[in-house]
Amino acid sequence: MHFKEALIDAAESWQIDPPSHVWALLEKEYVSKKRHYHTLQHLEACYQQLVPVLTNFKSKEALLFALAFHDYIYKIPGNHNEELSAEAAIAFLKRYSVASAHLEWIDSAIRKTKSHDYSHDESINLFTDADMAILGAEASIYIRYKHAVRKEYALYPDFLYKPGRKKVLQAFLEKPRIYHTSYFYDKFEKQARSNIAAEIATL
Repeated sequence: MHFKEALIDAAESWQIDPPSHVWALLEKEYVSKKRHYHTLQHLEACYQQLVPVLTNFKSKEALLFALAFHDYIYKIPGNHNEELSAEAAIAFLKRYSVASAHLEWIDSAIRKTKSHDYSHDESINLFTDADMAILGAEASIYIRYKHAVRKEYALYPDFLYKPGRKKVLQAFLEKPRIYHTSYFYDKFEKQARSNIAAEIATL
């Protein structure tokens, strides 16, 4: 199953009428011409990474809505995209009879994608690790990713972009581990460090 179908099923489960409304809402934001990586394809990729570990989530619906909205607001420059995305998700879901525990998890999961720091909730670690799975992709895919991100930051000239990008990447390498969960660590850690080091060498 693809992310779109899974999300619409989740919307139906949570009695969002019509269930397809949420997808139409996402399309208005994620298909922006200013987006090159943070697109609907990114949501699909994250979902496929999470499919094998879905049983680790108390609510599949909460996971799907957190994923749907985690990059809903994506403005450059923008220091509060994650907070605004979380607020948008909660504002949308509060219109329906969604349990407060689900809303709290969605809010926390989305906000955690700002730092990708460790959480005491292992399901949130799985969520944020999946968001960073691209770092551990095979080299050719990673190269396409880094070029897509550069396009999203096109308003910055190289002399500003490169030092900023290098600082972000170096911070990843300085962490004891990039991925918090054993599942994603075993799958991507080694390749992620190789990809990041290779990109830093070009900056």
